[in-house]
Amino acid sequence: MISREPTIERLAIARSLLLEPYGLSEATLSKALQTIATHRIDDADLYFQYTRSEGWSLEEGIVKSGSFASTRASACARSPARRPRSRTPTTFPRRP
Repeated sequence: MISREPTIERLAIARSLLLEPYGLSEATLSKALQTIATHRIDDADLYFQYTRSEGWSLEEGIVKSGSFASTRASACARSPARRPRSRTPTTFPRRP
């Protein structure tokens, strides 16, 4: 049996890092996707990313240098509505 607790915990982390700092909620994301859908869009995805990295350089047990980087990014990808194919049948000339 798969526990749902890790999933709930990951969702809480995602909300706290990606949504809450910008005043967003799942409801505002849903509303954004609904707004996109009104513009003849078949599909749309919202992407959010948070990256944090830390590095340390030691020499003989002494810290010689350190680095820290943190980035956040978001994007929206959409697929335009497909146009229906022409229903005009293709005709070929008859052979004599």
